Amino acid sequence: MYLRKFLTCPICGAKLTGSKSKGNGGYYHYYHCSHNHKHANYRADEANKGFIQYVSKLKPNAAVLALYNEILQDVRGEKVKANHLQADKLQKDVEVLDKRMDAVQNKYYDGEITASEKTKQMARYEDEKAKLQRRIDTLRLSADLKVKEKLNYSINIIGNLGGFFSQASPEVKIKLLGSIFPEKIEYDGKKYRTKNYNKMLDIIFQETKHLEGRKKKEVFPQ
Repeated sequence: MYLRKFLTCPICGAKLTGSKSKGNGGYYHYYHCSHNHKHANYRADEANKGFIQYVSKLKPNAAVLALYNEILQDVRGEKVKANHLQADKLQKDVEVLDKRMDAVQNKYYDGEITASEKTKQMARYEDEKAKLQRRIDTLRLSADLKVKEKLNYSINIIGNLGGFFSQASPEVKIKLLGSIFPEKIEYDGKKYRTKNYNKMLDIIFQETKHLEGRKKKEVFPQ
């Protein structure tokens, strides 16, 4: 009953919670008002089915969706370049430290510094070099991560929310719902209503363009 974290009672606004009761043929799950069961009491399977039917009607605007994907790729590309440039700059700092460490070794061999002085200076340089190398490795890794597959996966989810909600685990559904609906969803057994909606998806989905600029509660038919 993944929707119980997002549904509210149409009468009192209390959160809908979930429970099960035994009937003919086994147990049945219900969403009901946590304040008063008489306010709202709906079969969970019917509510879930209705919600999937609703999100299935959200069809992405192909042109806007393609532009959105292109922007993400461009932003990612610029970030990759910036990370590589920063890593290259830090690598030069590492080379400077290597030269300083060589100089310390030469001073020791020439008798200009003692063994304890050499150990102290080398430890300081090695610590600085280790910190720089960790930073470089992090930048290289973040730059080389293959995010194209992740972007394509995200775009596919947006384009097929109904299918996704039919197959995804409850945990994944909850995470996605949290990003789509910033506020709770009111459900009266037939329709879904919300005071707010993710503005990015408001642009991407052509069937939700009518939501822009409205200040009252929107009504989402099943």
